[in-house]
Amino acid sequence: MNESFFLKIALFFSLIGIILLYLISRNIEINDTTIEKLMQAKENDFVSLKGVIKEIKNISSGNIYVLSEENTIQVFAFSDKSNFEIGDKINVKGKLSEYNGKKEIIADTIEKMN
Repeated sequence: MNESFFLKIALFFSLIGIILLYLISRNIEINDTTIEKLMQAKENDFVSLKGVIKEIKNISSGNIYVLSEENTIQVFAFSDKSNFEIGDKINVKGKLSEYNGKKEIIADTIEKMN
């Protein structure tokens, strides 16, 4: 068999694999959770959390939003250009991390809720 035949087969299956990964990723959802459940969750888990902004801290590399329910958790957003205010209800999706012994969320997306 010649080399171009194997190249065509490899390209075909690569494209099929990429398309399948795209279709599968569109159907994956992160379940909403609570701050209390996040305290028992593992670091580097992807999480989704709804809460009310209690405090906003502006730092050079982004913003930190402190969300509250019964407990509080910090949400770090790199160079976030959104105009959120204290009291806004938001939905955060991101990766759970630990900083200075406390859990926090490194935000991928933050959406304002109605």
